[in-house]
Amino acid sequence: MVSCGNRRPEFPGCVSRMSRRQRELHKNTVSMAFHITHRYGEMESPVSIDVFPSLLAELDDRSEDTEHCSVAVTHDSEWCIEASMDGYVTFESLESGEPRHMKGLPPEAIIDLWTRLAKGDIDSLANEPWKPGY
Repeated sequence: MVSCGNRRPEFPGCVSRMSRRQRELHKNTVSMAFHITHRYGEMESPVSIDVFPSLLAELDDRSEDTEHCSVAVTHDSEWCIEASMDGYVTFESLESGEPRHMKGLPPEAIIDLWTRLAKGDIDSLANEPWKPGY
C-alpha cells in the first residue's frame, strides 16, 4: 500500500485508500482539465463529463435564436470543439488557429468528441475526418 503521509481516506492525494467509487470520481476529475461554454456565453468548469448531454440539449431550446446557436468544450491545452444547432462541429486550437469542421454529426458523436477532448486525447481527435476551415 502506498503511504501518502496522511491516513485520512478522504485525502485526495491518497488514491490507494479511496473506495472504488472515489477512485473513479478522482480519475474523472483530476485527469481532465476543461471548461464548457453554455449557449448564452456562461463558462464553467464542471467536475465531470456527465454534463455533456445537457450542454448539447441547450441547443434544442429556442431554435429561432440564431445569435446564440452554439456550445463548446475547451481543454486546458486551448483545443476547443464547438457544436452548433444543426450538428455542425468545429475543432481548433484557440492559440494557433487551424480550424477544422464536420457537418451533420449526431448527438452521440458530438458527446464522444467532447469526452475525448476533456480527457486530453488530442491525437485521436486530429485523426477524425475533419475538413479544413470553418
